[in-house]
Amino acid sequence: MRKIYILILLGFCVNAIAQATKPKYSFVHTFNSGLEGSWCNDPMGNWGWSFLVNSTVNTMITDNFTPVHCISSLDEYKEFQFEAFLDKNSFINYNAYGTSYGRINGALSIIPCDDTNPSSISITASELIIKGSTPFVEVCSSYLGIHDFKPINLSISSAPTEVCSGTNFTLTASPAGFPDVAYHWQYSTDNEITWVNFPATMQKSEGSSVRTTNDTPNINFSMDEILGTNHSDFFNKQIYFRLGYDERPFTTATAITYSACAPVVTGISYEGPKCSGDTINKIEVTFDRELYIDKGEVLKSFSLRDRINPMISIFQFLTDVTFSGKMFSFQKTDLDKIILENGHKYFIQQQAYIGTAGKGILDSDSQYDLEYVAPAALKFIATKKQDVSCNGGSDGTIEIKVWGGTPKTEGLKYNYYVDGNLLTQNTIETTTSGETTAILPGISVLKDVNGLIIPHQIKVTDAENCFEK
Repeated sequence: MRKIYILILLGFCVNAIAQATKPKYSFVHTFNSGLEGSWCNDPMGNWGWSFLVNSTVNTMITDNFTPVHCISSLDEYKEFQFEAFLDKNSFINYNAYGTSYGRINGALSIIPCDDTNPSSISITASELIIKGSTPFVEVCSSYLGIHDFKPINLSISSAPTEVCSGTNFTLTASPAGFPDVAYHWQYSTDNEITWVNFPATMQKSEGSSVRTTNDTPNINFSMDEILGTNHSDFFNKQIYFRLGYDERPFTTATAITYSACAPVVTGISYEGPKCSGDTINKIEVTFDRELYIDKGEVLKSFSLRDRINPMISIFQFLTDVTFSGKMFSFQKTDLDKIILENGHKYFIQQQAYIGTAGKGILDSDSQYDLEYVAPAALKFIATKKQDVSCNGGSDGTIEIKVWGGTPKTEGLKYNYYVDGNLLTQNTIETTTSGETTAILPGISVLKDVNGLIIPHQIKVTDAENCFEK
């Protein structure tokens, strides 16, 4: 009887790299017998395979074994390690073949295996690092393959233990020499239960520089960039970092505590203007704690910013900001300088200082944004007039259409003035689809000393005494 031999050939085409120490990899070789009672159940047979790495110095791994299981879905595993210089262009040719005879289901008859043509798979080193496995190769109704392929001895060699909000910091992985995809960064916010891949690049804001933040040994970023606008939900919690893909970690996880290092905004309230075009009446900012006055803590670069364009400050205090208790109120002189846009959302940005030591720049969470709703502008136009019935009469009318402002809830929706006089009787109003039509009575013909007709002056005000400007 012939014995079954499986040859697994992985050829890596690489450029020579002058390094003292070769990077190290590991993988698990898997054997699955396929159907129950397949070729592996011949007690006189065995299986063999070899693993060849072509690099600056060839590395050969060989193994011969007799399968223990001949039952479908039961796999046998064995781990191997090797050293090689690989880059993203290195490729692997995976071949498996065998010729032999075997017994089927313990029968006395001997059935030939005719899987004599090798099955081949080509895959780059980068693909194998990312995917972690090759498809199974079928030989004589059994299946062989490689899985859990990964670089080993990688570690996060440089990382802080605590990071302030708004502070950029760097994570460094070592050793060098692996393909870029081996330095694949992930983070976890739920105690290593789920892992999120870092984005390939990050950009603080439109117009700022774009940074590479994955598939590289060194990444620089701030916590709020990965955690988003609700990053304060993670204050005083540990965020974990590692290299790896899916369920295949390449390093042990590193924990970093995320801290505010400053009073945290827990609310922004405002009182808008009564009339369109007026300045805002009040802005109050509440914090989760008081300032450490005894330590000399102050807030610098305290500014109100637009979410749409956060790089531009709508208003910034030029002096240090301090407050007692947990609330800071804008002064009227400051409010008069602030112009907000209807429908825009605004947030607070600040940086805490104790002496000359500045903490990270802290943005308030989006859940506390000031969403500005401007009062509707009061507008009106004259649409029709009815002349007096006779010379010197005062039974003329003027029809106007009014919209916007803040209509009154009792009586007439608006106040109507003709030549400075408030009309209190006989004014007729009808409102359709938010537009009010008013017929103003008691209109006479006014003339100057030269007999020229003087136009009437009409004014409309709303419940807040606003008028068209």
